[in-house]
Amino acid sequence: MLRIDIESADVIERPKKAGGFYYQQVAYVHIVGRDGPERYPQKIFLYVPIEGGNPAPKKPGKYILSPSSLRVSNSQLELGFVNLEPVK
Repeated sequence: MLRIDIESADVIERPKKAGGFYYQQVAYVHIVGRDGPERYPQKIFLYVPIEGGNPAPKKPGKYILSPSSLRVSNSQLELGFVNLEPVK
């Protein structure tokens, strides 16, 4: 599975076109290409869920992409909503 590092619990607030806001958090994903692991992780933005009316970012730490994030649609493998599991 993909390894994802979160260095900060800071949340980025972004406006929605229809009004209101959505929230994101910076993370870094370690990609493995055809020639092996990439030398540096890639910066990504994760959507932050809302719990109790407030954004609930992930705590800083090391995570892996949960298999529950993957789905099959029209015989194609897709990435759904990103679910992370802490590395033990």
